[in-house]
Amino acid sequence: MLIEYPKIHNVYKFDESNKEFTRTFYDAEVEYLKDLKRLATEKYDGMNIRVYYDGYSVSWYGRGSRSKLPDEVNDLLKKYFEDTTIIFEQHFGDCEVELFLECYGGKINGSKKHGWYGGIDETLIGLDVMINQVFLDRTKIDSIFEIFGIKSVQLIEFNNLEETMKYVENKSFRSDDEDYFEGFVATPLYPLYIKGSRIVVKIKCSLFNKVERLPIPTIYEENEENQQRKKRKKLHNVFIISINKDNFD
Repeated sequence: MLIEYPKIHNVYKFDESNKEFTRTFYDAEVEYLKDLKRLATEKYDGMNIRVYYDGYSVSWYGRGSRSKLPDEVNDLLKKYFEDTTIIFEQHFGDCEVELFLECYGGKINGSKKHGWYGGIDETLIGLDVMINQVFLDRTKIDSIFEIFGIKSVQLIEFNNLEETMKYVENKSFRSDDEDYFEGFVATPLYPLYIKGSRIVVKIKCSLFNKVERLPIPTIYEENEENQQRKKRKKLHNVFIISINKDNFD
């Protein structure tokens, strides 16, 4: 059965009134386990992709089943996964397999325009693998993505959650677009679950910076050139109306 990639919450709650993150943990379980060692992977600013093998055929989707993929992304997925049914069958038999990836760079979120990730074109990177509805240990997914010539996210080990967040905090004050870094996704070193869901958090650079949001203007302020153009148009219309009126007098 095809599933959506589970939503990952921020490590802290967000205060909407002050437009900043609090220092209150979003999940009590994460706070309770904060001293455990962590495995962190870079969080890419891109589009979530799912490649699904049902034991017979291969298909791909965005985050949601109805998500429309941009042409560039769809072409990239064709390049790597079109006509791969035999490859899936050789490696997984009739097992159900779902690959979770991120497509980043190029036109995704204006990445290339901003110069993020060195200005690369659309690129795929592997995040997770699920076989028969069970997530694989993240230390064992590299070899699966390598089958298709795709790299997977690099794993970095930290002693605890605080050390993980400190790393992101230090990176959050850099402004080098080519070395763009959005944050980490972090799990306990050994996978833990609660109510059937993995314990996992995202730690974004924005956690350490106040979120600036431009106010929505209530009145559209036109520049002087536009104002003069409208005045000329208004005078022209008045002149035309005056001529027509004289014709009927």
